[in-house]
Amino acid sequence: MSADGKIALTGSLDQSARLWDTATAMQIGPSLQHRAYVYPVALSADGKTALTGSYDNTARIWDTASGKPLGPSLQHQDVVTAVAISADGSKILTGSAALARIWNRTTGELISALQHHDYVRAVALDAGGTIALTGSADNTARLWEVATGKPIGPPLQHQGGVFAVALSQDGKIALTGSEDKTARLWETITGKQIKAQF
Repeated sequence: MSADGKIALTGSLDQSARLWDTATAMQIGPSLQHRAYVYPVALSADGKTALTGSYDNTARIWDTASGKPLGPSLQHQDVVTAVAISADGSKILTGSAALARIWNRTTGELISALQHHDYVRAVALDAGGTIALTGSADNTARLWEVATGKPIGPPLQHQGGVFAVALSQDGKIALTGSEDKTARLWETITGKQIKAQF
């Protein structure tokens, strides 16, 4: 959803994503079409940019006002399983197979590739677009510097695959959810687990 809660974005097995007015539950503009299932979706905080990932091995960036794609599709070698967009809409983060990729939204240029040992299942960006967080079936989450693609600290270790991640607005706290039936809080600066565990 957009930060103000006025726009919702959904992805579907019918190969489309759709924008909705949350007050009226009416669709906004045309459907955003892929050539296969649309799995992950994300909206910029201002609701002006949509990001979709698909089983057609692409991610697409869309202008929500016109429903038209912004530039060419972002090509991957496998299904796109996770997407995120920075609050200002300038950076895109996608997950596919064992790689997460950071892209410049304006140019479509690949900034860096972030390697895991198994499928990337979840991704997140902090509000400033400077820190990336990835969760993988390799039982870890990882923090990364967006500008360099270098890891921040050691892997955040779980006993099962990590399928959900989130970052606080200031980027100081990471949240991970795992198949080991725990959710854990971490300090992003040190990579240390905060005592709270759910």
